[in-house]
Amino acid sequence: CLNEPCNSEGLDSSTLGWATDFFIAGAIITLGVFLLCGGGQQQQVKNETASRSSSAWALIFMGLAYVLGGLGHSIWSNSGFDDNLGQQEYFLCWAGSFTFMTLSVWQTNRYLGQTLHTLHQMLSHEGPIRRLRRFLKITFFLNLIAWAVTIGGYLWCATKSDLHTDDAIDNMPELDEPQQDRDSCLNLAVVGEFSWYISFALFWIPASTCLRHMVRAKQPGRMYGLPLNWAPWLIMIIPWTFGIMLIVWVAVASLIIDHGDDDDSNGGLVEQPVELYSDIYAAVIYHFGMLLQYFLFHNIALGLHRAIVATAADEADPNQVSKEEVIDVEKAKPGQENNGADHEPPSIIEAPTAPSQEEQEEAQNSNAIVVIQQAPAAAEKKEVAANSSAAQVF
Repeated sequence: CLNEPCNSEGLDSSTLGWATDFFIAGAIITLGVFLLCGGGQQQQVKNETASRSSSAWALIFMGLAYVLGGLGHSIWSNSGFDDNLGQQEYFLCWAGSFTFMTLSVWQTNRYLGQTLHTLHQMLSHEGPIRRLRRFLKITFFLNLIAWAVTIGGYLWCATKSDLHTDDAIDNMPELDEPQQDRDSCLNLAVVGEFSWYISFALFWIPASTCLRHMVRAKQPGRMYGLPLNWAPWLIMIIPWTFGIMLIVWVAVASLIIDHGDDDDSNGGLVEQPVELYSDIYAAVIYHFGMLLQYFLFHNIALGLHRAIVATAADEADPNQVSKEEVIDVEKAKPGQENNGADHEPPSIIEAPTAPSQEEQEEAQNSNAIVVIQQAPAAAEKKEVAANSSAAQVF
């Protein structure tokens, strides 16, 4: 919440947490808009525009999800996980946030589908492509199921008026009082939320494999000075380490490590995840992981886009002369060296043939005709010269 300290009820509502929410939202949306506008390229390829748009919208939707996440962590931060009293705006914010994140996964799946189609045309065997498509469909389907469960839980809580309160900070029951059972809609939302995190990390395993094949095939080189060969590997590793799965690892670790007091009636398990999450600054680490993951995804999408545009420009330019053509022209020029180019082997050079007897007779006749034609002209020149000399004497 904005005024610390406050009761988070299983939610990290610290200023550092929601501030990084808005920061990565702005950064990811900026990258998506830049990619949507063409990535600084004047020339565009018609068949590649849809693929670039899908990757751009994947970034924009993920950024919008973190905008709603920041609102849910700052303004409407009463989740109701401990006392079954939460803000209705909180439930709606998180339902919208997970909807935008699922839309981002859907657009990423579209982009990868178009990439796999290109790979299918480039590779001679389609066995790996078929397996990648099957794996992508399975992981995306699991992500959709997790989204449906999460949305069902949060929207169910949003429609139950007995769970609603207008206060971001409400009166918590004392530790010696018996804790109420968590409402079914909240349990459903928590199960769906953690299932979504796991399915999201699973989705990026075939996604990174597809990107790795495409980078190897197109060789986009570097982007912002960073090589792209290792970027797909990081995109696969980040979600499982310090990315989105960090939330799951913290929850699992809090259940294994006993941080609760003996006097705590619930064993301290309710507040353990968020306490450990705050102690290790997991919000900052996880947000940095998500920003790095989508920054690398943006670099790959932009690098592939520029490589495809450059290839299309080379194929469409009729005035471009290849190196082989330049070498042939240099060979045809007499009296010039080839500047290190390979000369034709002597075996393929044809030797000049001697003229035939008919050609020699035709040449002699033509010479005779020329002599005959030149004789009268010489006589006329002599007469003119004699007349001119006589005129000079007189």
